[in-house]
Amino acid sequence: MKSTQSKNTGKGSSQRIQRISDAEYEQIMQELEKADQLNYKGKTLQANIKYKSLVQKIEKLLAVYPLDESLWKLYGDVLSSYGKDAKSISAYKQSNQLNPGQWDVFYNSGIVYARQKQWQPAIDSFNRVLEFRDVPVKDREYCYLWLSELYEKQKDYGNSLKAYQKGWNLEKDKPRLLLESARMANILKRPQAVQRYLKLFFDTSNEWDKLTAVKDEDFKIFRKSMLIYYFQSLEGNPVLIDSYVTNELDYYRNSSASSKTKKNKPLMMVEKYKAKITRQLQQYPRDGILWFQFARLCLKLKESEDYLKFCQKAYRYNHHLLQVPSSLVRYYMRNKQWKESVKWINLLIRNHDLGKEEMIFFCMMKADLYEKMKEYGMAINAYKKCHNYRESRFFLDEIKRITRKVLTEENKLPKENTSVQ
Repeated sequence: MKSTQSKNTGKGSSQRIQRISDAEYEQIMQELEKADQLNYKGKTLQANIKYKSLVQKIEKLLAVYPLDESLWKLYGDVLSSYGKDAKSISAYKQSNQLNPGQWDVFYNSGIVYARQKQWQPAIDSFNRVLEFRDVPVKDREYCYLWLSELYEKQKDYGNSLKAYQKGWNLEKDKPRLLLESARMANILKRPQAVQRYLKLFFDTSNEWDKLTAVKDEDFKIFRKSMLIYYFQSLEGNPVLIDSYVTNELDYYRNSSASSKTKKNKPLMMVEKYKAKITRQLQQYPRDGILWFQFARLCLKLKESEDYLKFCQKAYRYNHHLLQVPSSLVRYYMRNKQWKESVKWINLLIRNHDLGKEEMIFFCMMKADLYEKMKEYGMAINAYKKCHNYRESRFFLDEIKRITRKVLTEENKLPKENTSVQ
């Protein structure tokens, strides 16, 4: 929710409308923030007690200051956090009637409408926000992201694609918007547009690189594999996209094969670099990045035990290093240690703020690993999470396939009756 830290006096100030004092307003804001923090930490009961107390307090103030639009907005914010969506919308409407120049009220209304699955009112609210000129660039971008998903809910894929494009034009630090544009173009059966967005993504993307600091060819191949997982969830006809990504994979495999001298450095050089990092670690013994670099050198020297030990040490000193869990996931998968791979995927998901596409990718990877371990219930749950992030027939088909597989093994159904097309 967008919140205004200072009171908005609005047009009514010239009419000497009575308002609550700045001190009272700030006090309510602080109490709301404390309640929200409790809610985020999972302390729902304590948070609800605070929300209820705030609602009662603001209702008493509204009886005294019924024309204070900032107080009505604050009332809507508290009700929204408390889960009283219908009353929240009414409060926001009242605030807008008193002062229609508050873009953040329309923004918050859009979020509440979306939560209620009222797609069109939510779309109208976010479009209303975009009519204001003083909306910060970041908030305009978020509006386009909301609109792209809401238009997709209404199966208005053309407007969804336009919203993704406008979001990308505003902020080019999110290459995933190009992937989403490619997905929309694929649904609209525009293969040339799909190719254009994918090429632009591969040319400009640095988002996937944030998953790991490894810049060698192996990681580039891993990144393309990640995209294949992502594109498997596309609706429509993803053959064109899959073939495109596969070509990219072949390109990187060939380029890596032709640069063996670059990849396979002489052992003496690796040992020399290892000695250099050892000296740095004596000076900075709690530097997680240095420990991870040291661990990677151990892996190049085929010292697997040291690699694992120092990776864990790096992650203990710096939990924000995405490259550590992603590197360990690849290591364990190469060695067919499925259980350890799942463990580190779970750590990666829990400790890092991942985007929707990354979450879909890792949940699909988990589903595949659970199936390898014959933990079919966990595999089904993983695909359900994927479907929650993006509704797709692919995920539903995978759930059905695994369910049939379980029935086959438990009830010994004939194989010819359980084939999946």
